[in-house]
Amino acid sequence: TVDYVFPGTFDYVIISDVLIYIAWGGWPPLLLRWCAPCRHMALGEQRRWLDRVKALTRREIVFSSHQNNPIAIEMLTALGAKMIGNEKTTLWDLVYTING
Repeated sequence: TVDYVFPGTFDYVIISDVLIYIAWGGWPPLLLRWCAPCRHMALGEQRRWLDRVKALTRREIVFSSHQNNPIAIEMLTALGAKMIGNEKTTLWDLVYTING
């Protein structure tokens, strides 16, 4: 377990710049952009990172799309996040619902 600075959990956690926070699984981010098998191998580390964020959250985690970065979008989709909005919207989020 990881001890957090925060005294408890939150209903909502908003992560604006997911690329700064996600785990890369030891792979250089630039390589992940072109290497689909490498992105797949990094998912275990990214899942552990998401589990830590879930420990802080009671209801929902909201992620920005990070300018539609393909690495972030593929990771969030693989981890069960759902896109809200559409491609024409300049600001849209990926949402992961904790309790259903």
